[in-house]
Amino acid sequence: MSNDINKRPPVPVSPAIPGYGSDYGNGRARGTKNLRWKFGCHLRRLGLATYNARTLRTDEKMLELEEEIDKLDWNIIGLSEIRRVGEDMIIIESSNLFYHREGDHLSQGGVGFIVNKSLVNNVVNIGSVSTRVAYLILRITKRYSLKVIQVYAPTSAHPDEEVEEM
Repeated sequence: MSNDINKRPPVPVSPAIPGYGSDYGNGRARGTKNLRWKFGCHLRRLGLATYNARTLRTDEKMLELEEEIDKLDWNIIGLSEIRRVGEDMIIIESSNLFYHREGDHLSQGGVGFIVNKSLVNNVVNIGSVSTRVAYLILRITKRYSLKVIQVYAPTSAHPDEEVEEM
């Protein structure tokens, strides 16, 4: 009876099950495969944030924002309610990339991004679909990209037609 307790069921080895373990063969699995490492997707943590700016119309407000975000650990900040004129992409004083698109009216709306200077060279494309939706395509590796979308949705105080159009 003591022999039955010590018997364990056979464990499948790599040759018996293709793709099982780390393909070292003869049961020497040595842990699982890390496919992300194999294909180059070993990106460090990406800090994403959103911020309702209320207004960034003046350069003084931009400087205030730059001072505040300098205290944070971030990579990309999606901005809403920017209230700046036109659509533009500039490198600001801190070497970060600032993109904005104006809203329907100068006094309200507008979306955009601030991209940390460490990722500026990885920006593939940046643009907007409308005055309420902006997108950013960031190259992660040679093979993979990430699309970040910033949306400034209308509140329930807006007419139903505007919400439906969004």
